[in-house]
Amino acid sequence: MHKWILLLLLLAPQAHAQTSDRTSDKTSDKTSDTRGFDHRPANPISFAEAYNSILGRSIRLETQRLRVEESRERRRQSYGTFLPSVSAAYSENRGDTLLGTRREAALVGQVNLFRSGADVAGIKASQRSLESQTFSLAREEQNAQADAAEALIQFIARDQLVAIGKKLVEVRTDSVRIARERFSKGLLPQQEVDKTAIDLDIARSRLADSLVEFASAQARLEAALGHANIRIEWPWKESLMKKADVEVMTFDLEKRHDWKAALSTTESEKWQRRRAFATLLPSIDLKGSFGNADLSETGRRDWSAILTFSVPLFDGFTTWGNYKIQGLEERRAGLALETIRREAPAEVASLRQSYQFARDSALAREKTAQVTSRLYNDNLQRFRLGRASANDLEIDQSRLLDSQQLEVQGWLTAHLSYLRLCHSLGGFVDPAGSCRMRESTN
Repeated sequence: MHKWILLLLLLAPQAHAQTSDRTSDKTSDKTSDTRGFDHRPANPISFAEAYNSILGRSIRLETQRLRVEESRERRRQSYGTFLPSVSAAYSENRGDTLLGTRREAALVGQVNLFRSGADVAGIKASQRSLESQTFSLAREEQNAQADAAEALIQFIARDQLVAIGKKLVEVRTDSVRIARERFSKGLLPQQEVDKTAIDLDIARSRLADSLVEFASAQARLEAALGHANIRIEWPWKESLMKKADVEVMTFDLEKRHDWKAALSTTESEKWQRRRAFATLLPSIDLKGSFGNADLSETGRRDWSAILTFSVPLFDGFTTWGNYKIQGLEERRAGLALETIRREAPAEVASLRQSYQFARDSALAREKTAQVTSRLYNDNLQRFRLGRASANDLEIDQSRLLDSQQLEVQGWLTAHLSYLRLCHSLGGFVDPAGSCRMRESTN
């Protein structure tokens, strides 16, 4: 009892001190702990507006877009290996009095004629890396959708649970008032009055738990959206009550963006290994220059051309080590791809079953809550007329609270299960709740 008293002191400016004092008039006015949720800012935005706004503010999406741009620049850079490099050179040599000072200037150019396929492999690797980052961007968009939807739907659910708790506190406060009136007329024993007061304490405690969860959901939503002024309504409930898109969509591993990203990464690592191997082979370079080897002779023109054939012999195993490391990177990428191939079908099957269970359960819970509400209202009228005991009313109140809480949890789970199933099939969920396929483009 002392634990409940301490909690009530935090929730309301006035609390019950002893069970024997529960007949005091102060108890009937105990609704101050829920008044803060009566006020809601004007003009709340819709789920669709909030959903799109969160996606537009997503840091993880912007970070992945930067990775895509970086990969695009690396691909452009790889094409430059086929182009010659040109530079302007000027030198001034000072010697003793016999040699004097000599100045020279020239244009120097160098081109790689043959690299044993290293440059071509580098281009292929950079292209596959860009594809991988692009597919990863699509996957990150799915993750951002999941974060946005969960933040919004969790907030909607917690707000409804607070409203349920608040309503129960108000109803049980009214029950305490009625019980006292009947006690004062000698129609109800003290024990029944005490039961209604204890039920009120329990309702306040449950409300306190809901407030804690609501505060956490609100903080998460404000971090993602910038505020928490949204309409409290299930966004995809009508769609889920019908036959959803995901129920007729078939599983195709090739449509999953994580699979496509992993496949491109494996191809990129394969070409990187080939490029590393090519650095172990001979290469041919051409270097030429044109200019004046002695600027003191203004009409002088000099040129030179050097064709270099290089064969790597020994560099302390650096190049060989790079080749071996790249081979291990290719194997690791292959294992990641194989993991997705093995786990994806089972994941989709599990999510499809979970979604079906969650949807059917949500529909059943809604019907149960409607029946429970009707039964409770009937029994409440009987209690007010003195035809039902406080114990009977308390049982109906608990049943009503449980059914409403289960209904909220049911629709919460159904929404999130639908989102995860759509993503596992390779689709994207729009604000209206439709699951659609979309191809990634470089």
